[in-house]
Parts: sequence; structure tokens; C-alpha cells
Amino acid sequence: MEIAAAVAVDSAAVDNHPPFRHIYREAIRLPAGGFFYFANIPYLDLMRYGQFLLAAFLFTSCVGQRHIHPLIKDETAIGLQAGGPLIKSSDRTFPIPFSALYVTHGLDNGWMADIGLHTTALLYKTIYLDPGGQKTWIFPQGIRPGLNTGIRLNTMTDLSVNRWRFYPQADLHLWWSARQSRRVGYVGMTHWFDPHTDPTQHQSTYQFWRPAFYLGYQIRKTDWDFSLESKWLAPGNDNRMNALEYTASGDAGALGFYLTIQYRFF
Repeated sequence: MEIAAAVAVDSAAVDNHPPFRHIYREAIRLPAGGFFYFANIPYLDLMRYGQFLLAAFLFTSCVGQRHIHPLIKDETAIGLQAGGPLIKSSDRTFPIPFSALYVTHGLDNGWMADIGLHTTALLYKTIYLDPGGQKTWIFPQGIRPGLNTGIRLNTMTDLSVNRWRFYPQADLHLWWSARQSRRVGYVGMTHWFDPHTDPTQHQSTYQFWRPAFYLGYQIRKTDWDFSLESKWLAPGNDNRMNALEYTASGDAGALGFYLTIQYRFF
């Protein structure tokens, strides 16, 4: 199983692989609350055809923003993220259940450093780590938004073929706060870069730059934060070329939803 550097999968792939066809056709029968249905897929089928879902990592970006309001110096946060792009069928729409655990530490002058472990990737014998940092340049004041920028290095090690790849990422978002910074809204853009020009298993066209746009809302408690984010992923990609039928506006990219829960402490 290779780590795909792009994810344009031939649309006939589902019907050509009966075990994956079973996964896909069963999954589209999900009830509204069946978010983690994939946990019930037989282990053999999941491991053998997990490459289709692994490829979706690179088409869609896996998680939402972790921090909008910055941590103060020496404050630490641990968090859980879940969500993914919406897959549609004739009568069902549901998200691919990507998930990640992370830890963040507050530094001086509005800087934070964090690292996440993408737990869904572990099911496919892939270690996906994403160390990064974020800087708050401006805090919001009235209708004037705050400004954050971030950098990240997405690293993937496929243990089944002993392959390592990396994908730099840069983020910029504007944010507004209310109620003593207990309610935070934000919009932004993610830039995903693919430095690997060599073809991989499910790559049909190479793209060095893959953007995504997002908006979200965060509720901050004394020690806990809860965020919900919507993201338009890979808007320059034709989603009709993929085995998975993504939900989007027209034929471009995919629409995803992400939930983040974190606990802050000193």
C-alpha cells in the first residue's frame, strides 16, 4: 500500500474491487447517527482496501483548526479531533471518520507549538504526525478581526512499504471574539503543498498546491474548548474523478465538517 501524493482515483475502482464495493455500498446505508460505522467493517477488507481512504487524506486534509484563541505562555492543551469530507449517495450523506489526538504548548509572544497523531491512519499501518506552530499577530477589537498564521509539516510513514513522505502546510485565518473571548468565530484558508512529483498508485494529475477554505465557531469554557468547522476542500479538483463521491457545490472539491474538543491546563 503506497501513500498517494494525490487522490484522483479511477471511478471504476469500486466495482473492480468487490471487498471495497461492499464497504462503500454498506456505508452509504448509514443512518444519520452512524458516524463511526467504519469501525464495524471486517478487519481484512478494511486493511486490504484502506488505500482508498488513505488517499482521501491528501485530497481533503484531515482535521480542522486546533487553535483560534491562542494559549498563554506555559499553558498546555490536549485535544481530540474528528470529522472529514462528506460522501454522498442517492439517499445518504455521511462523513469519512478521520480522527486525531494532539498536544499544544503556549510560548512567548503569541506563539504556540503543537503536534498531532492521526489515529485513523494507524488502522492502515501508517504513522501520520503533523508538528507545527502558530503565531497570533493581532487580537480582535470590535469589528476588526484578529490575525493568526500557522505552519505545519504533515509527515506520513507507510510501514507496509517502508515509505516516508512529507507535505508542508500554511494557514491564515481571521477571527472575532465576543463575551470576554468565550465565543469565537473565524474564517481562513489552508495551503497544502506536495513536493513529490513522482507518480504514486492513485495519482492521475500532479498538483503542487492544494488550497482549502474554512469557517468555524468555537465555544470556550474555563478549561474546555469546543469547535465546529466547515471546510471546502481542494476546490480546484474535479471530484467526479474519485471512487468516493464527495458532497460539494458542483463538481469542484469536497465539503467537510470537523469537531474539535480540547482541555487546557497549566
